[in-house]
Amino acid sequence: MTDDLQHTRTELILCIFLGWLGAHRFYARKYGTAIIYLLTMGVFCIGWIRDIIVLARRYFSLKKGGSTVEVVVSEEAIAQAVAREMLANMGVSEPSEEWKAASRERQHLADEGREERKRRMAELGLDVAIFTDDMVREDVLSILDNFSPAWDVLRVSVDDAEIVGDFQNLTKTGKMPKNVFDGHYSIDGAPTVPNGPRDMVMVTVRYLKDASVNMADAHLWTNNICIGYSVRLVDGEYRITSITRNDLNTGVQDTLYLDNAPKERETAMAILNKEIRKSGGFANVPVAGVADCTW
Repeated sequence: MTDDLQHTRTELILCIFLGWLGAHRFYARKYGTAIIYLLTMGVFCIGWIRDIIVLARRYFSLKKGGSTVEVVVSEEAIAQAVAREMLANMGVSEPSEEWKAASRERQHLADEGREERKRRMAELGLDVAIFTDDMVREDVLSILDNFSPAWDVLRVSVDDAEIVGDFQNLTKTGKMPKNVFDGHYSIDGAPTVPNGPRDMVMVTVRYLKDASVNMADAHLWTNNICIGYSVRLVDGEYRITSITRNDLNTGVQDTLYLDNAPKERETAMAILNKEIRKSGGFANVPVAGVADCTW
């Protein structure tokens, strides 16, 4: 029996007998919804029944060796139907056309705001054309590869990355700020186990007017552990100034490294990459190049 089939079988059995207590969701490490199930008797039994159907379909599909694509599609349809029925039972209707129109208008205004900030920067002489998605992508991957090469243990693909850039507001006196542009890079990857938490990467890079990086903040999620670290320009060299570890299962956060003016960076990099490997379940996998960072 394959791991996926065994995992789904166990989850289905738990769902059938203890699903109204959220046992199957605790098993799948979906702790947030598991607690909701526990407090609401499986979301008033509707969620419990829905999960039995979904897991049964997945189990028999895996048992026959078939593709799970159709199952995923049917799960989405079931989820939407259940959500609509739950909202109706709670006296909550679907968003009205007026609400949807207002939401579109808010998005339109936000887009206009981004264009206005860009225009004002250009009027002050900033070469706005040099701030591109490709620039953000290249800088983020350079930061990840050089400071945290262990990030390749995460189940993510750079082909799935989303990049959003935005120019900053002028200062209160109408001048150009020090950091003129923010680049946001994110990847939502695959679960570490079937139906489990997803690996993710989120990096924000702040740029000076010459398009050089002034600072960066990275967050790497794996196995419900978030490893965050900050990179700052110190004495003309990019260095890690802080590392945190946040266990999303327990809500416990630890500061692993903190130095606003580090004299060397190898220590911080060793701590960071060791923690990434450990959190990802690869504590004994060596990472080459940690001490050779030149970025």
